[in-house]
Amino acid sequence: MIVADVGAGTGFMAAGLAPLVDQIVVVDGSAAMLETAKKNLSSFKNVSYQVSNGHILPIENKSIDVAFANMYPHHCPDPLGAIQEMVRILKPGGRLVITDLDAHPYTWMKEEMADEWMGFDRSQIKDWFQAAGLSDIDVDCTGQSCCAETSNSDITNEQDRQAKISVFVATGAR
Repeated sequence: MIVADVGAGTGFMAAGLAPLVDQIVVVDGSAAMLETAKKNLSSFKNVSYQVSNGHILPIENKSIDVAFANMYPHHCPDPLGAIQEMVRILKPGGRLVITDLDAHPYTWMKEEMADEWMGFDRSQIKDWFQAAGLSDIDVDCTGQSCCAETSNSDITNEQDRQAKISVFVATGAR
């Protein structure tokens, strides 16, 4: 199986995937982040690395069995475009798997975490998967949460300072 980890960051997901697959393509828009991923994944011989913002993936059409994107779409200016690009690289019958934040009210995350989106409504994700031509779509809760605390001392309400946001998983087939 050949998989892609899009928006791979430090290689956290790729580290779990690499022992299970023949080849994994690790993609991130930051060359510095890819250097960190290379260090973290140095024990694996089946990993290749590509610098890309995710809107134009340097991967051939219909060449990937599964594309993963963990906590990546909320950093994209155009999540639908990123989804469509991930679908482009999937083989017929290939799967797209995305985990990301549910919609939330913590506006400070846009500045402090470089977030473009304040999470997503699950029905929006399902609509985007359909628009990208995927079938067998499922969008559900992972049972996990993402937690963060603002460094902005002007936000004094404790409830507004500490974010605890549920995480969804979305899957679909090409």
